[in-house]
Amino acid sequence: MTLLSTGEVALIGGTASHNHPDVTADALNSQFEGVYAGFLGLLSVETLETRYFSFFEPGISLNKLSTIGMKAYLTGSAFGYYPPASGTALVCEEQGVSDCYTFLGVIDLVQ
Repeated sequence: MTLLSTGEVALIGGTASHNHPDVTADALNSQFEGVYAGFLGLLSVETLETRYFSFFEPGISLNKLSTIGMKAYLTGSAFGYYPPASGTALVCEEQGVSDCYTFLGVIDLVQ
């Protein structure tokens, strides 16, 4: 979890739940497909209302999050779905046949 320059809270995690009512219309991936998926969310620091929530492709595990201004920098792993179809800019540091053992990604959160 980290703070953006707007004062909003950015957080990452992983889920096996298909029931996330907070997915927003502008999500990179609004559908949960599979048994596990990473997610990125932005919350109001005062009310904890969701401003943004997006799943990533199944098999993507998000490990670390850092922000500078309104850009979120992510690290993680992608198993079986690399490169992801969501359009997220990712650079794979350790690549297998269809896996990326370590990636770095950046998402511009200005919307």
